[in-house]
Amino acid sequence: MCASAVWTATVAVPTTAGAHPMGMSSVSRYVGVELHANAVECDYLVDFAELPAWREIELLDANHDDRVTPDEQAAYLAPLVERVRASLDVRVDGVRVSLRALPASLEAPPGQNGMSTLRIAVEFRAVLEPADDRVRIVSIHDALFADRPGWRELGATSSEDFTVRTASVGPDGPRAGATLAYPAGAEGTAPLLRQDDATFAFAPGARPSTRVAPTGTPRSPIGDASGRRLAAVLRAVDRSWHFVLFALGLAFGLGAGHALSPGHGKSLVAAWIVGSRARPRDAVVLGVSLAFAHTLSVFALALLLLPIEERLGSDKVLRAIELGSGALVMAVAVSQLPERWRRWRSPTLPAEPTDSPQAVPPTRSMIALGFSGGVVPCPGALVVLLTAIAVHRLAFGIALLGAFSLGLASVLTALGVGVALAGRSRAATRVPVGVVRAAPVVSAVAVTLLGLLLVVRALAR
Repeated sequence: MCASAVWTATVAVPTTAGAHPMGMSSVSRYVGVELHANAVECDYLVDFAELPAWREIELLDANHDDRVTPDEQAAYLAPLVERVRASLDVRVDGVRVSLRALPASLEAPPGQNGMSTLRIAVEFRAVLEPADDRVRIVSIHDALFADRPGWRELGATSSEDFTVRTASVGPDGPRAGATLAYPAGAEGTAPLLRQDDATFAFAPGARPSTRVAPTGTPRSPIGDASGRRLAAVLRAVDRSWHFVLFALGLAFGLGAGHALSPGHGKSLVAAWIVGSRARPRDAVVLGVSLAFAHTLSVFALALLLLPIEERLGSDKVLRAIELGSGALVMAVAVSQLPERWRRWRSPTLPAEPTDSPQAVPPTRSMIALGFSGGVVPCPGALVVLLTAIAVHRLAFGIALLGAFSLGLASVLTALGVGVALAGRSRAATRVPVGVVRAAPVVSAVAVTLLGLLLVVRALAR
């Protein structure tokens, strides 16, 4: 959720749509062929998930008013349809046919975190010379978007003239069909359906048609209400300074409140402060660096999002970041473990940093731990930045996220300072010395396990 809470609460519209079943960076497609006595028809449906759809919608909505005019739709679809037609190789009895595109359509269903997905449907048709009463072979090759993650299905349907007899792509396993209705749990299938080549044998003879027209009807405005209201809020920066101050104050308060939700490094901060017997100023460094890294990663990913998303897929990038974050957290904790273990096992060495100035964790360790724990970005924050870019209000979007991050940092820092002060008053609370001596080791192990949890969660994506 993270920064999406800023605009969700501001516009008072919750986001209810779920994530795309193939992943936020996927591009899926279906091609279905149907043979008639004098023509071959191909239904082509491409489904852009949230992140690639953002790029396409930027091109589609040329004036960025969150509505698509017929002229904008035509200007966007013409080159895309030509690109699809050029990549689609359909052959009947070994001879490549010349495809002609019929009018295409599109829709932008709501996706995750207020973003939209985009579906485009187009039908191609090629005229054939009448043939004698014999089996005809139709082959399809389509490699467009093959470098992107997603569902890729090829299929054939019977018509009033020909019946599908055999197919090189079997019906075994889950199928999405001409509407790309993904089977439940399809994102977890191994391997995911990836078909770029298929050959079908059509036998003469009527059979009730099983053809289902691909989805895709003109739709305006783009996306769901929450996404449009976010754009309206960002555009309202020109309304008045009072509105801007109110929005920034609200963002700060939401950031402070959001820091109290599960995650966001609270366990990391508390465990490390307790175990290292850190000073209040160390707690400030750790809390601020964690929140700063949390926000900086969003800015960095937003700036690099389009080229990264196009070449690698954002899901892989987010997984790699989370994996690296967990590994760094583990490395920082493990590096401190031998010394803490030695102090715990040696009764002649002081267990507390207050009794031994050189045992106080250096500032660079606090910064390293903070950056390691906060480097994983929030998808909701990306939504705010991407929308701000789309409506040309980037500065206001950055200001909102900055205020949100300050609120987040204030709570994490206050938590760390409170834990540090409580730890230094152990004499008043009469904590047993054995517990005090074991605390640094226990905290290092706890932080190591937190890092391991991040690694496991990233590997399980």
